[in-house]
Amino acid sequence: MVMEEKVEEKVRASESESSMGLHPHGKLLSSYLGLGFSLFLALLPSSSSISQLSILHLKLLQAEQELYQLKSRRKDDSKANAID
Repeated sequence: MVMEEKVEEKVRASESESSMGLHPHGKLLSSYLGLGFSLFLALLPSSSSISQLSILHLKLLQAEQELYQLKSRRKDDSKANAID
């Protein structure tokens, strides 16, 4: 019983020491991680940016398809002109 009380006292003492700020590196690391995470969240694109990106992606796909069609038409035209 006495041994358990001593262990509990030591646990409480170590908890109070860590909460009092005796570990400056831990606080610094915690601040660094918190700042990094907040910057990460701030730099995430908003939903409007995501919708703009999807619109631009669709336009890019359409432009690529049109370019492919133009190239294939040019090939067909050049073949037709070579036969004539």
